[in-house]
Amino acid sequence: MKINTIGVVLSYYREKYHLPLAEICEGICSATTLFRMEQGYREVDSLVSETLLARIGKQVLEFELLLNEEVYQLFLLRTEMSRRIEEDRYGGIEELLERYRTLMPQKQPVHKQFCSYVEVMCMQKRNAPEDGIATLLKEAIELTKPKYGRNGKKFELYSEVELKLVFLLAKYEKDEAWKEKELLKMLNFIEKYDSKKVRERIKIHISMELIQVQKIRQDNEKFMEYLDMAIRQIAESRKLTGLAELHFEKAKAMERLFTVKKWEKPEEKTEYIRQYREEIKMAYYTAMITEEKELLAEIKEYGGEMQYGKL
Repeated sequence: MKINTIGVVLSYYREKYHLPLAEICEGICSATTLFRMEQGYREVDSLVSETLLARIGKQVLEFELLLNEEVYQLFLLRTEMSRRIEEDRYGGIEELLERYRTLMPQKQPVHKQFCSYVEVMCMQKRNAPEDGIATLLKEAIELTKPKYGRNGKKFELYSEVELKLVFLLAKYEKDEAWKEKELLKMLNFIEKYDSKKVRERIKIHISMELIQVQKIRQDNEKFMEYLDMAIRQIAESRKLTGLAELHFEKAKAMERLFTVKKWEKPEEKTEYIRQYREEIKMAYYTAMITEEKELLAEIKEYGGEMQYGKL
């Protein structure tokens, strides 16, 4: 994709999804700048273009957005820092961050936001106080979403960095109702706009966090709803990581619900027990395939003969 086609892509998908200019460019650039980009009259910083595209769930090879040597150097530094975070290699990353800060455009909030994200990951790595991390996360989000959490929106657009920041903030948030609401907004955005590759990478993590929210709340009905959602997501992906544990958690939730359910017909109770036993089986056999020995032993101890479970 060439730089002069970015505006065309933005215009096409903005009209396709019926998104107002202000929603896409909020906190990134002015509506006038975005309009001029769509008309082909304005070239902008590569990270700005990338962030605008991400807000509509589209990605582009950043190399195709590079305008000059300075922008290219920033791209290399972002790529290297992101790779080290993904691989959990933090040696030297703070020196790279300092170099990035000296080269980046000082008035562009998206660059400051990326730096804050890297700084947060470094703080987590060295076990910095949670209050300090949460404060920096809020400040980073507000660089491009000034009224985030206070605007009463039922739907939000996110760049990839914004998704990461909000997800991290949710993990530190004590208000479980707020956390659930914001996690569901992210899921809604990912489902509607993002590619399958992005959904597979982020969606499962969000669903797992929603499961923990309901576990704390002890809402077994919602707990099972989110468990089913996470099980479907993992089943659709290329990995089985966490699947056995999810089936096991669902079986235990079904056992808890068994004693409070009202059975109108005997066959409903019989079917429920059958489904419960199927969850035990799925947990058992998946743990065997993934060679999770400790979990396998726990499932066997919990359910006795795994095909029967406790009910």
